[in-house]
Amino acid sequence: MIPQHRFLPRTPTQVAVLAVLAAFCWQATQVYGAFGGNWTALFYHGELFRLPPGEAATTYVFPKSAGYDGQAYRWIARDPVLPSDYSRYIDDPRLRYRRILVPGLAHLLGAGQPGAIEVAYEIVILGFVGLGVYWTSAYLATMGLTPVWGLVFLATPGSIGSLDRMLVDGALTALFAGFLYATASGRTGLRDWVLVAAPLSRDTGVLLVAAAAAEAALARDWRRAFRAAACALPAACWSLFVSWHTAPSLVFRAFTWPGSGILSRALLVRQFSSPAMQIVGVTLDSLALAGYTISLLLAIRACWSGRRQATGVALGMIAMLALMLGHRTHMSDPYGYGRPVSPLLLWAMLNGIQKRSWLSIAAPLAVGLPVAAYGLQGVLAAFFRR
Repeated sequence: MIPQHRFLPRTPTQVAVLAVLAAFCWQATQVYGAFGGNWTALFYHGELFRLPPGEAATTYVFPKSAGYDGQAYRWIARDPVLPSDYSRYIDDPRLRYRRILVPGLAHLLGAGQPGAIEVAYEIVILGFVGLGVYWTSAYLATMGLTPVWGLVFLATPGSIGSLDRMLVDGALTALFAGFLYATASGRTGLRDWVLVAAPLSRDTGVLLVAAAAAEAALARDWRRAFRAAACALPAACWSLFVSWHTAPSLVFRAFTWPGSGILSRALLVRQFSSPAMQIVGVTLDSLALAGYTISLLLAIRACWSGRRQATGVALGMIAMLALMLGHRTHMSDPYGYGRPVSPLLLWAMLNGIQKRSWLSIAAPLAVGLPVAAYGLQGVLAAFFRR
């Protein structure tokens, strides 16, 4: 679909380097174009959520906003071991601290020094972008396709959200790409490491472990099933430790009857700041919800046809999760409902590339488009104010 050209990157490594450079330029454009050069703006701290003492002077704060999840992961990176003085500034400590992989790596890379941790966090985010693109490109290469298609990883809501708001969804999406590549290439060692890391990056990563164990159990390979299930032990131990030191999470309020969230969202018309924005916003919203629904249907069909394979089982589990995550706050915009299913959206694009199906490519792209538009809108608004 894309002819190999001498100016295009030819290897997964080259594609990954190009992606990291493009991602960093995207972030720098936002930071210097809209936020006055203050890189803490990427953590999206809100005025309605209090800051730890002494942080207000150096932190970019969004007025009249409750902020976003990245503000919690910044404080976890400062002190990842409970009990922590920072936990009182985190909206749901039990939920956030379970997702220790990205902030934990940032803490280690920054040697626990507050001045270095934010820089280390940025490096970790870009590192997972590079890994995600590399594994996506390598996976496509196993099917004889040009590696440059691996850049579609950047179009997933999880990847965009991680770059724009320092979220952990990009890490899980990257690990899913690693799961696809390791499964397709038969690299069992790599797959084991991916299965260990996935539930530590985000709770839903345990679905990859469950899928790998289910595939082995269906094949009556009990040794392989036990090996896959054992990959969840580090995350299980960490979650138990977190549970001892935190109050119960409210995350289960996001669950509802399967499919009801999509139906309710289809009947809701969001309100935007101007008539022009109303037209553009509603159009993008409608396309995103349609693309989201089509992607789920494609994944369910793939799950049925590949129900004895790990990828098919994983897609079915993620699709069921998507159908049950239907609370109105979760479904309010593509930022909310697109990020948790980014692995599924990535698979839909890769499946479309493999089968030359433009619908499979366009549907998940429609979910990522308004997510990217949020960051672009802030930059354009800043430039126009000048």
